[in-house]
Amino acid sequence: MKKRFSTWSIGYKIALFAVAFVLLAGGVLAGANAMSRKNRLFAHRIVIKYGSKYDGVIANPQAPATRTVTMNGQPQTLYYVQTQNDHARLPGKRWDAYGTYDVYADIPPEEMNNGGVYYMYWYLYRSDILLRIDAQNLQTAKPLGPTVTRDQAEQQVRSYLEAFSVDMTGYIPHEFSRMQRDIDLVHGYHYFQYEKNMDGVMLADDMRIRVRKDGALESLYALNHKRYDEELGRTIDMDSILSRLDDAVAEFTAVFPVFRPNGRRTSKVCFDDKGKLSVLFDVGMQREVEPGVWQDTRNKGFYIHLDDNSYSWVD
Repeated sequence: MKKRFSTWSIGYKIALFAVAFVLLAGGVLAGANAMSRKNRLFAHRIVIKYGSKYDGVIANPQAPATRTVTMNGQPQTLYYVQTQNDHARLPGKRWDAYGTYDVYADIPPEEMNNGGVYYMYWYLYRSDILLRIDAQNLQTAKPLGPTVTRDQAEQQVRSYLEAFSVDMTGYIPHEFSRMQRDIDLVHGYHYFQYEKNMDGVMLADDMRIRVRKDGALESLYALNHKRYDEELGRTIDMDSILSRLDDAVAEFTAVFPVFRPNGRRTSKVCFDDKGKLSVLFDVGMQREVEPGVWQDTRNKGFYIHLDDNSYSWVD
């Protein structure tokens, strides 16, 4: 008897083959997509340093290959290393370039892995404004000599500031207690801080400097140096500002009734993220964790804008 093949069996086999092919193709595509996702994630980890696609090293072909400064009466060559963007947006896509730095070193980049002491110099993007100095490998270096006095260390600081044309006009030394100075020295360094204010309100422009107890500079941070110079001399109606702060806090607690201010706050003059000059208040808050029970929680920021007395919350 001749064996017959039913059309159903043939169709069934074709269907099985088609399903198998789709599954196989889907697996290959899924694997490819997974690898693609993995590669993208890996690239994200390499390129994106602080969580935004623009943070990290960016190209800056206009950066000079070298700079020359005068240290202790002698010319010193600085060599370009990279341009570092520590802002969520690229320079040119925001209202100023603060947060982006052209980074230089006092040795050629190819010698930076030799283990010796050298310094990194951070300039405001495409400018001659120095904002930061960092010593590299200084912690393991031998002392340059005996412990220097605080006055001697401050004189060393002044010589660095002069060499890099850092203008100290308007900066006021922060007064540290004798105990704090002694504690710093026990930890091996002298610490200095210089501050500015606008009409009696702290300005977001200070310098923080550490000098090793042998007189060697460890670090200098002045990340907003010259940023507010054109605004200096403005007056601040603090009574009006505080009234608007009350309005801002009242609106916030009305929208989020589980929060209330705890009575603590600090303030400083700064630009908001749109470039509006403002007084930024950092207000201590409490959260109602259960009916009638309040606990301190993280602070909330409020900008009171000086030009129009409007306000905004800090996200």
